[in-house]
Amino acid sequence: MRFDDRVTGNLKTYASNAKKIHIEIDPAEINKNVKVDVPLVGDLREVLHELLPKVESIGPQRVARLHRQAEGDAAVSRHPESA
Repeated sequence: MRFDDRVTGNLKTYASNAKKIHIEIDPAEINKNVKVDVPLVGDLREVLHELLPKVESIGPQRVARLHRQAEGDAAVSRHPESA
């Protein structure tokens, strides 16, 4: 999902105290509307499968859920007609 006002509401006040990570397949979209702290360019599923083992401290159940979500997002992007 890209950062735009439909997702964030007021872009000037969106998560002003948060660290933002943006995973995006299109490098032109990084920092386009929202300044991010960690830009990651690549396919969401591939980036998450590489990133998640490095953040095991968030707990195994949450990591498993994020893996399932990454698989689901990839399935939707592979078969947009079924979304």
